[in-house]
Amino acid sequence: MLRTVRRAVGVVLALTLAGGAAVMWSRQRPVPAAAATAIASVVAPAPARPRRIVIIGDSVAGEVAAAASAATVGRADVDYVLTIGTANVNDDWWDVWPRVLTRDRPDAIGVLVGPWEINRPDLGTPAWAAWYGARLDRWADLLTRDGAHLYWITPAPARDPVIDARLRVVTSAFLALAARRPTITIVDAAGALGAPDYLERATTGERLRRIDGLHLCPAGAARVADAVLDAMAIPAAPGRPVDASATTECPP
Repeated sequence: MLRTVRRAVGVVLALTLAGGAAVMWSRQRPVPAAAATAIASVVAPAPARPRRIVIIGDSVAGEVAAAASAATVGRADVDYVLTIGTANVNDDWWDVWPRVLTRDRPDAIGVLVGPWEINRPDLGTPAWAAWYGARLDRWADLLTRDGAHLYWITPAPARDPVIDARLRVVTSAFLALAARRPTITIVDAAGALGAPDYLERATTGERLRRIDGLHLCPAGAARVADAVLDAMAIPAAPGRPVDASATTECPP
């Protein structure tokens, strides 16, 4: 009887040890490559999608958009939508913006207008301020419809003092818009260029403005674009080349 019990215990012990060995072996067995890939895809976070940026405005805005695109390759998708502004457009102009939002689904929108906004004879009057402010509010409502943050870039100072004075009037309207809408961020183009007034060249000698005294040379566009990207918390690529000979309007 005792021998039988011992034999039974021995069998159970052998089976237990064998089972333990089987468990130990199964734990040490390498995971197949396909299974490892599947596990990694579940554990590893999905790569962040590039930020979607839309720059809206006139030809100066186009220069800034090109510089912003060059500075954010692989980190942001930058689209540029040409418009002369809001003061001199037909009412059907408003229909453009819902289509832009549906197409681009932007996270951030930059607006840069100015020279086309200054030609009204009533510029600066109380009637103009009320009319223009209402148009800016309507535009801001359209652009932020889907939750995009709005960055309003002030127009760069002009060489012509008359034009510059009129640009300052519309800039005051942009600042008032941002004051009544905390979700709008102002980006100071003059500050980005290095002076509160018109500045033709940087202290390094780089030409910032074209010969027309309104548009930006590549170096100037890069500075304004960097200021916009900084406001958007998107790092700009360091040391990217700026070719001042890119246009005949930017002589050395």
